[in-house]
Amino acid sequence: MGLKESLKTAIFPLYEELAKIEQKKSYTTFCVQWGEKYQPGGLLFVGRATYGWAVDDRDTERLFTDGCESQVFARPDQMKWVESYWEKSAFWRVIRNVTQGVIGPQPDWYEYVAWDNLYKLSPDGSNPSNALCRKQGNLCFEIFKQELTVLRPKVVILLAGKSWYYDFLCSVNNDTAPAVLGEKNWSRYKAVVYKIGDVVFIGTEHPQGKAKAEHAAALTELAKKYM
Repeated sequence: MGLKESLKTAIFPLYEELAKIEQKKSYTTFCVQWGEKYQPGGLLFVGRATYGWAVDDRDTERLFTDGCESQVFARPDQMKWVESYWEKSAFWRVIRNVTQGVIGPQPDWYEYVAWDNLYKLSPDGSNPSNALCRKQGNLCFEIFKQELTVLRPKVVILLAGKSWYYDFLCSVNNDTAPAVLGEKNWSRYKAVVYKIGDVVFIGTEHPQGKAKAEHAAALTELAKKYM
């Protein structure tokens, strides 16, 4: 079974449960994306949530069906859209710089990585509220575990801030605090390196409004050390 089929089998039932949350409210649904050249042992970048993603549709069957107008899982253009978008986003500029720092200056760098968000439901145009995070939290923890199991990244870079990502790491680590391997200061912030099983997690801040070059250099150094 290929990556696409394995991931769908693992997360589809969880997304069916996710669709039951506040059914009368309008939320967009996000699914993890991966490039055509992504391989197990690669890089996974993780944000908080999307400010609306693709379509306003909560029907799980349509979201996971190839060719459906509402498809968000394994879209034909997944990661390809980054080519014309990355310059507009501090988040994606940092991802580009880190990726090229690790794999070299590949023009299709986005095809070598995977991209995820911690929370899968969000209102169109904003991050989920604290209340919505709580309501979807346990399901999102389990989806994240399944994504890690199928994608098998070597290094996961969490561009989200500790208040967003730390509960996810504890969940992955059987509800206990993960081991800290080290830290790397950059600008007025720091990146923290955690180890859970065979996976290294680098927790850092969201790039918006921060020193891009210093941020990317610190993450590149850490990612290359543990890849």
